[in-house]
Amino acid sequence: MTLALTGKSRKRQGALITAALLAIVIAVIGALSAATSAFAHQANVSGKVECTADGWAVNWEIVGDFPKKKMHIDGFTVTAGTTTDPTPDPVPQGTKPQKATAKTTGIPYSVSSVTA
Repeated sequence: MTLALTGKSRKRQGALITAALLAIVIAVIGALSAATSAFAHQANVSGKVECTADGWAVNWEIVGDFPKKKMHIDGFTVTAGTTTDPTPDPVPQGTKPQKATAKTTGIPYSVSSVTA
């Protein structure tokens, strides 16, 4: 869009300037919405221990902090034991709090760690 204002009536000049300002506002809003969706968020991981007939079990909980977006767990590893995959993955948008769970059996909490 060009703003060749010379030779135009005042009404036409006003309409062109208003259209240009509106285009700038729309572009800024679009850029801000794209930038906010790119912010990273972090999941908090915690474990609760339970004693089972077969030994120890750790119930892991992965809680996200940004419910406006889906929480997708890129990686989930435990140092030892048998672990179930975190479910659900991805955690749907709008879930408050965003929560996924996994379970490790066969190793005590004190010697296990998790990364998500």
